[in-house]
Amino acid sequence: MRHHPFSVSLAVAALVLTACPNRPPKVQACTATSECDPGLVCLDEVCSFCRADADCPAPQRCGAVEAGHCGCADADGDRHSCDDCRNDDAAIFAGAAEVCDEKDNDCDGEVDKAAAVRFFADQDHDGYGNGALFVDGCSAPVGFVPMDGDCNDVDSTSSPGRVEVCDNRDNDCDGESDEDVRTRYFRDADGDGYGDPANSLLACQLPASGFTLVTGDCDDSRADVNPAALESCNARDDDCDGTVDGQSRRCDNACGSGSETCNVGLWQSCTAPPIVTISNLLSLTGSLAEYECLVVGSAGRLSVASGMTLRTRNWLRVEATGTLELSPDAVVQTGGDFTLADQARVLANRARIGVAGTAMIGQDARIFLQTPQAPAYSGGGSAACASATAAGVGGAGGGANGGAGGQGGHCGPLLTQPRPGAGGPGAANGADGCSCPCSVPAAGGAPSGGGGGGSLAGGGGGANGGRGGRGGAGLYAGASTDGGAGGAALVGPSSVPTEGGGGGGSAGKADVSFAAEACQGTGGAGAGVLVLQAAGFVNEGAVFADGAPGENAGGFYTNSGGGGAGAGGTVFFAVDRFDNRGAISAVGGRGGGAWVNLVGARAGGGGGGGGGRVYVTAQDGGTPTLTTRGNIFVGGGLGGVGFTSESGEAGGDGWVFIRP
Repeated sequence: MRHHPFSVSLAVAALVLTACPNRPPKVQACTATSECDPGLVCLDEVCSFCRADADCPAPQRCGAVEAGHCGCADADGDRHSCDDCRNDDAAIFAGAAEVCDEKDNDCDGEVDKAAAVRFFADQDHDGYGNGALFVDGCSAPVGFVPMDGDCNDVDSTSSPGRVEVCDNRDNDCDGESDEDVRTRYFRDADGDGYGDPANSLLACQLPASGFTLVTGDCDDSRADVNPAALESCNARDDDCDGTVDGQSRRCDNACGSGSETCNVGLWQSCTAPPIVTISNLLSLTGSLAEYECLVVGSAGRLSVASGMTLRTRNWLRVEATGTLELSPDAVVQTGGDFTLADQARVLANRARIGVAGTAMIGQDARIFLQTPQAPAYSGGGSAACASATAAGVGGAGGGANGGAGGQGGHCGPLLTQPRPGAGGPGAANGADGCSCPCSVPAAGGAPSGGGGGGSLAGGGGGANGGRGGRGGAGLYAGASTDGGAGGAALVGPSSVPTEGGGGGGSAGKADVSFAAEACQGTGGAGAGVLVLQAAGFVNEGAVFADGAPGENAGGFYTNSGGGGAGAGGTVFFAVDRFDNRGAISAVGGRGGGAWVNLVGARAGGGGGGGGGRVYVTAQDGGTPTLTTRGNIFVGGGLGGVGFTSESGEAGGDGWVFIRP
């Protein structure tokens, strides 16, 4: 049988693609595979065997049976031939995924190498195995699991991922036992419920005794030191806040309230208003002196200058036997009470006291507006002494506000008597007398000092609320000389009084050739004025504003009358509550008595001083609340007794005005 030539060629070609004969290649240089013998490829410019399918022209493959020749067949259709170790199994070729099937799927010469799984022994059956006991295989043997990490393979409560509980085991296998689940307890040695932060332990439950959950105790040896304790002043940190003492508290004294700070166990630096105590003599000068609270002690004497203001922001107190002396026109102002303790003294002549609280005068305490205790408010007529050959003199009484007495007139012979001057009104000086012959001048306007008396005659009494008494006439050898005129009084209430009692007039002087010396009696000083304004007034002692008595004539060779007495003063209360349990006295002084030791000579007594004035009204001028269990005296003074001649007249009574 003859074959067609073309069919033979095709059969040969098929044989080449299938058989891939392995002939040693000739060393042949090349630049492309097309220049090489069939089945060879141009590699590195030399015709050579192929090493991978990618070296062959598509769609040829590098043969596996005849390795290194392009064009071999892909019998299993896995698109691999030259690098296919099993050309009869499409699941096996170089680069295939290794699976656990006891085959070399990836043609790396090892069976199931990459696909085997490691299984770990799990003795406690908690799903986690012991990492040190394992096998590799395609399936887990009995008692093995794929998860390792069990830290205790004989305890099913310990494995990764478990919740840690407080049981002294490593439940979650993180290398720690009971972490973050134990409780910290603090040593409480003193049993106060607070533990020492520097002495603690971690435990699953509270120890039997001596421990607590609460920390913060800074001294675990003292049950009274802990964060709940109150800080006290004891040089300890009682409340454990890091500060020893340092707390502040309110402090009080009799003057008011402030604060003080504890330092090293002692309360110090109280800011309460200070209390100043005057324990000896202190004279204040200037226009103003201020204190918080002021005490004039039992041995103290505080003198306030004329026209000056003494001010306390709180109270002022004068202790027993202490003395507060107010010069003319001095002012006292208190922000609290004004208190005179038992046997305390206030000496004044023209003063104002303003009290925000209550003015209290204790038992046996005294306010004096009179001489000799207080300075003279209104001086009486001055005594005049001269030899028997001197001219006669008759001095006048002082004015009500301290005016001087007038100079007496003078004449020569005895029978033409000297004439007295008049007492001055208000602050005015008394009027001078005149030369003979003239009439006796009248006393000054109300309220005034009394007039001076002529020779042997008594001086007139000073006036305030009541008129002053006229001095008694004097007589020698049948010649009579008029006594001094009494001062003129104020009638009825006025506004705030500023005037006290007038001074008494002096007695006249005899001018006789057979008298070695002759002196008249001096007139008594008038009492002063006090204005007291307060919310309340309680008097258990006394306020004295009595006129001073006229001077008695005296001496073996004296030929003179008695001096006129001073008038009672003025006390003005502007208080909302008036409680008088003691005495308020503003009476006139008694006229001076006469004394003569010459035959035929008769001297007159001095006139009595007029009574003073007492006002009581509320601060706003309305009606105060009244409690009047004590006494108020404003009577006129008695006239002085004459020597076998006229006695002086009594002074007129003063008056009391209480609203209503």
